[in-house]
Amino acid sequence: MRRDTEPEALRLALIVLRGLRGWTQTELAAAAETAPSVLSEYESGRRKLTRKALDRMAAAVGVPESFLTALLPALRSLVVAGEVPSSELVSPARGGVLAEGFGGQLGALLRSTGRLLLQPRESPPAIPTAEDREKARYLWARLERLSLADRRLLVEEGAELRNWALSERLCQESLQAAHGAEALELAELALRVAELVPGEDAWRWRLQGHAWAFVGKARWARGDHAGAREAFARFRLLWAAGAAADPGLLAEPELPDSLAEQSLAL
Repeated sequence: MRRDTEPEALRLALIVLRGLRGWTQTELAAAAETAPSVLSEYESGRRKLTRKALDRMAAAVGVPESFLTALLPALRSLVVAGEVPSSELVSPARGGVLAEGFGGQLGALLRSTGRLLLQPRESPPAIPTAEDREKARYLWARLERLSLADRRLLVEEGAELRNWALSERLCQESLQAAHGAEALELAELALRVAELVPGEDAWRWRLQGHAWAFVGKARWARGDHAGAREAFARFRLLWAAGAAADPGLLAEPELPDSLAEQSLAL
């Protein structure tokens, strides 16, 4: 008989949500307007947690439903593989932060992506348009003749370079690069631009997910298969989390079949 993975995946997802904020059970219970004892029973598995209740917890934490939709399949895979982390995932000794119970690539993914999802943004929302691509063409012409160090410096210091279409353009240029090292440099620069782009968080997640796909391609081409799998996992999670904010500007990256298959093992 096939094991029902859903209850355990939901339980783990709840612990992840609390860990992303670094909250105690009391703090999350207050935000979700429920009793701490109920939350404790959910996390221990003594009380059945439903997806509806989990969605309410996610809303209290401040992450979108699409984040859960992307997260749950990875947690189900852990359960099926018998790699269920310890129940002590949120460590009071470490200030309530997500502990090392989720190991390996998934653990790194959750911690880094969680920080990204909950990072406050002060920039006003920017409305991306197809016309931004024309500006990106000139921005790339400006960057193309520079050294990698100078490109990075300009991206870090130049607000005009924080353009979503420049990230997209850099991703495409990485595919045309003559050398693997250059392809990776361009893809990583695209990712950095995506991290700095102002606007709504969900759109930025979508853009960053797009760039992670090209980082994965470049890593795969250089033989860094573990790094490629990690990058592709980040792509899948952020791409899904930002889906609702994409006005149809970004095409979903096509990845090698072998890379996609390998990523499913995460």
